[in-house]
Amino acid sequence: MEKNNQPPIYMKNRELSWLKFNERVLEEGATPGVPLGERLKFIAIYQSNLTEYFMVRVGRLSDYTLLDEDNSERRTGLSPQDQLDMIFARVRDLYETKDQTMEDLEEAFREKGIYHLTMDQVSKEEKARAKAFFKSHIKPVLSPQIVDFHNPFPFIDNNHTHAILRLHRDGKDYFGLVAIPQESKKIIFLNDEKTRYILSEEVHAYYAPSLFKEYTVKEVALIRVTRNGDLSADDEDADDNVDYRDHMKKILKKRDRLNPVGLLSDRPLSGSMTSYLAKELGLSKDQFFVTTRCLDMSYAFALEGALPERSTQDLYYKSYRPKPIGPAVYQPSLMDYIEKNDLILSYPYEDINSFLDLINEAANNENVLSIKITIYRLADHSQLVDALCRAAENGKNVTVLMELKARFDEEHNLINSQVLYDAGCNIVYGFNQYKVHSKVCLISYQKGNDIRTITQVGTGNYNEKTSKQYTDLSFITADPKIGQDATEFFFNICTGVLDGSYQSLLQSPYSIKPTIIDLIRREADKGPKGYIFLKMNSMTDYEIMEELSAASQKGAQVKLIIRGICCIIPGMEGCTDNIEVRSIVGRYLEHPRIYLFGQGDDEIIYITSADLMTRNMERRVEVACPIQDPALRDFCRFYLDTQWKDNVKARRLLENGDYVPIQDGKEPFSCQDYFMERANKRYELALSALENQKARTKKDQPRGLFRKIIHFFQKS
Repeated sequence: MEKNNQPPIYMKNRELSWLKFNERVLEEGATPGVPLGERLKFIAIYQSNLTEYFMVRVGRLSDYTLLDEDNSERRTGLSPQDQLDMIFARVRDLYETKDQTMEDLEEAFREKGIYHLTMDQVSKEEKARAKAFFKSHIKPVLSPQIVDFHNPFPFIDNNHTHAILRLHRDGKDYFGLVAIPQESKKIIFLNDEKTRYILSEEVHAYYAPSLFKEYTVKEVALIRVTRNGDLSADDEDADDNVDYRDHMKKILKKRDRLNPVGLLSDRPLSGSMTSYLAKELGLSKDQFFVTTRCLDMSYAFALEGALPERSTQDLYYKSYRPKPIGPAVYQPSLMDYIEKNDLILSYPYEDINSFLDLINEAANNENVLSIKITIYRLADHSQLVDALCRAAENGKNVTVLMELKARFDEEHNLINSQVLYDAGCNIVYGFNQYKVHSKVCLISYQKGNDIRTITQVGTGNYNEKTSKQYTDLSFITADPKIGQDATEFFFNICTGVLDGSYQSLLQSPYSIKPTIIDLIRREADKGPKGYIFLKMNSMTDYEIMEELSAASQKGAQVKLIIRGICCIIPGMEGCTDNIEVRSIVGRYLEHPRIYLFGQGDDEIIYITSADLMTRNMERRVEVACPIQDPALRDFCRFYLDTQWKDNVKARRLLENGDYVPIQDGKEPFSCQDYFMERANKRYELALSALENQKARTKKDQPRGLFRKIIHFFQKS
């Protein structure tokens, strides 16, 4: 759809689209219906997201500015420097929004009797308490240093808070630095009731001048330097003769010492301080940002457990515990159940322990021959790792493809790969140039004279912690065709084959994108009867967006639920008239990828680990699995339709890039709340079925006196 080699007018810049998404996260921090403590967490998530964005995306763009070749973005024609200029200007505005949001939130906390104070606001007694804490717990572990001719400017660690001081003595100017230890307690309570507190970083800043007794302090501030973290392991040239784990360790050491890409301070810096830091860190003044409301927002997550219970009752979401699926309640063997029934687990509404129960059952089942799995991210103290180790120790052939290039989880995966290796698992590290992002597990077992399989394909990681925070789907089937495909898939990735041939599964970098394009064209050829409904985290792929625009212009209805980056502009006359985009940001992070094409007999549904981003389509190993069981197809369609009904947490993307609330005049409806209620009801039905099953078993058995007494108390 390009004309005269100009970028399409219906595509927008990826980086600015991401900032729009993060702005939506910050918006939750200002939403009155969200509990105050959760609002504070959303602001912390916004800050964490922005930090990682600078490390990865700003880092990569900064690298591109050093190259001679043209690296202008294909979608918009913007050069790397153009994008950086726009990012820095927008981020500066967003910090002002964040500070105002924090100010309003802290006022709301004060109305609840909880006070976040600064050193200027504390009473005389509270100040004495803060000072005593500084002397006993903080000062002994500090290492203040002067920067002068004999002591050059030190290396400032990535995202570590430092106090910096402009000093004067004997007619000369100096600078002083004090690193705040990462392990420092974040919150200091100033009363026994734990309703008045100050942050450790504020105490550091206040008392830092006392560490330089021989100097006159002209200026003091807290700073955090963010460094380029985009040292992609898969872009490195690894020597074939070097142990891959050792190679990854070297990559990790390099990452922490890369060039700075931004500096955040807790107050505006003087011209001389800015010039000094800009020179020492190699930053432009455009890369200096100010937030007056806390540099390290991680305290927001510690606050919930630190406040007295009586103070937190209405400050946080009511606790929700993921529910076991029905079969896990009343079926003694999940393997037997799955032989006859396909399953979809819906996290976090349903419990990942149902999947872990399956792995544990397989680990202990004498008929199970092998377990094969791809792993991208894991929880700390992973139950899955324990189950796989047990399976290997029980004599099963356990093969684990451990992706060591999962950004910021590399070290964690290195450790787990060693644990699995020591337990007797076969460890495979995938491909040098392609991350294995697939979520596939294959259990093979003997049944009579046959070898049978159970295959699991998921949209998210095997991580017990994030399964309670992210929405995801996990499909489990005994379908022999899918099992055969999964068997071939593991053969291929273990032997370095990327372009395998499969009956049912799709796999990037070869078959997912061409199949999606073919299906979009199929719906486009139907004209107004064409129907495309896609849910994902991000959409950036140029060719797929071209095809969606063409389908829209032929009259096909295109519905997109995209949580984050969306580079297609919906509703643009003559380009994307029939495309509507919605984003849901709520209590849980929306994470499933579901691709639906057509309606009725023509309907085709895939679940997958792959977003419609060029990296996922062309530079990662991803798997998409068709959903063919009628009941599960109904569920996937129902899942999408239910999300489309959301008018509480959903927002509609406008042509100008803004997200606006859904104003449909209907009763408020939150899809996440609905799915929690649905899981509760399904669990209650499963418990009821279990009771009925027990009752049928006992129906004709004579009851002794003891059994009658137990029965009486059960009834009452």
